[in-house]
Amino acid sequence: MNYFYPKDNKAFQWFCHDNVWCKGFIFNSDGNILQGIELCQYFTCDYEDQFRKKLNHANGSFSVVVLNDSITFGAVDRLRTFPLFFKENYQSITISDMPDSLMIAGDDSGIDPGAISGFRACGFVPGNNTLYRAIKQLRGGEYLVYQPFQKAQIKPYYSFAKSQDAANSNPEQQLINIIHDAFSRFYKLIKDRQAVVPLSGGFDSRLIVSLLKEYQHKDVVCFTYGKKNNKEVHISEKVAAKLGFRWYHIPFEKEKNNNFPDSKFFLDYYQYASRYTSMFFMQEFFPVKYLKENKHINEDAVFIPGHSADFLAGSHLNDEIFMANSLNRIAQLIYDKYFSFIPQSPKAKNALKTDILNLISRENDQKKPFSVFEDWVMKERQAKFIVNSSRVYSFFDHKFYHPLWDLKLIDFFGDLPVEYRKNKFLYNQVVRDHVFKKYDIDFAAYKKSPPKLKKLSFLKSLIKSFLPATINYNKIRKADTINYAEITKLLNQHLQAKKLPVHHPVNDFNEVLIHWYLYKEIYSKL
Repeated sequence: MNYFYPKDNKAFQWFCHDNVWCKGFIFNSDGNILQGIELCQYFTCDYEDQFRKKLNHANGSFSVVVLNDSITFGAVDRLRTFPLFFKENYQSITISDMPDSLMIAGDDSGIDPGAISGFRACGFVPGNNTLYRAIKQLRGGEYLVYQPFQKAQIKPYYSFAKSQDAANSNPEQQLINIIHDAFSRFYKLIKDRQAVVPLSGGFDSRLIVSLLKEYQHKDVVCFTYGKKNNKEVHISEKVAAKLGFRWYHIPFEKEKNNNFPDSKFFLDYYQYASRYTSMFFMQEFFPVKYLKENKHINEDAVFIPGHSADFLAGSHLNDEIFMANSLNRIAQLIYDKYFSFIPQSPKAKNALKTDILNLISRENDQKKPFSVFEDWVMKERQAKFIVNSSRVYSFFDHKFYHPLWDLKLIDFFGDLPVEYRKNKFLYNQVVRDHVFKKYDIDFAAYKKSPPKLKKLSFLKSLIKSFLPATINYNKIRKADTINYAEITKLLNQHLQAKKLPVHHPVNDFNEVLIHWYLYKEIYSKL
């Protein structure tokens, strides 16, 4: 007998019809929304080929579990918006959206040291593992197939890696058309509900508020956070003022939040957000709490963060990645770029690099190495680290949407020739010329970093690795625009009060969140 335990019904509810469980939404070929029972009916099937075909055409944010007597399926969307976990034995499989549901009470013996190494290094558990050996997870764009007395199989139904570029005669006009087409589909979801946008100084959130203005959405709330002298705060305020939207600036107020590490509310949050796989984020926990407590947003307001158009546009690519000619080199570049939080032993480093290589080699032998790099970033860092930060909105019982992660946009950028994606060339040009200038919000114009500046930045990073810890700490504290120093200081004080080891960051304040989580949730329970 196979089981599914749908535990997370915050903001987005699970629906069931004929043993098909679904959460979220998709757009069908006519652009109409399928959600609830209609979504369950869409995914009703008996055979793997049917299920995979439905997944290939599913444009939206969803998770699905199909419990048949002879075969069980499970899948998440391309960004793992609603995570799924599973635990199997020889006769059955149990699936849940909360890994705690799969734990045996008091059983902490199954901790995976390799998963802990990965979590410490990059802030999430790479691959299909979790911090516990017996509990596995689905990555973005993957599905699960289980038949009794057989081992569960995990298969990809989508890859961002490509073997060649598609022909593209007029990419600028195509992109602006696709952006408007994607947003017109998305707009059907929010209708007359209040839209809340975490508005930074970047392009993605600015594009979202511009499109809301273009669609004449009447109730838009913008907010930003951090120190008042932060450049992004000023840009955010100016953009909101130009568009005529309400705007709130929310600094971290230490005196009001001194006791947060001991509060049940916060303890519930970090467990809800992390799920033995991902670092919990604190940037928007206090701002959303502030907006809620001060009744600045409606109970049914929807949050619309700007994930992840910058990734699609090419923000993670550089010349070194483009020049890589083997998967071995790509694995090394992935490790160098994203596994830099807490230093690992030489043995742990080699094991993590081997795991990366094994993972990217599964389906990518004939694909362009740089696009294999992006496929890893999409399914790992974007899904488990960046997009996982949106968990804060559903924790506060608010739906969140990623309108810039439409399947048409994903496919467009995936096929786009390299020259248009270097330094996000096409994306930046299109949104500035066709959107920002229209509303006079083309502030802080994007400037391409010259090669000499990039080399200088690399040398600075290299020199930094040899500096004493106190000097590095002072440098990251000086660059701290969102008061993470105070938040992490309180977490360290909490550890100290519990007689647990504290951690002083060298590279990034996220180190402390990773360290605190592992000691609080794993090591202190052993």
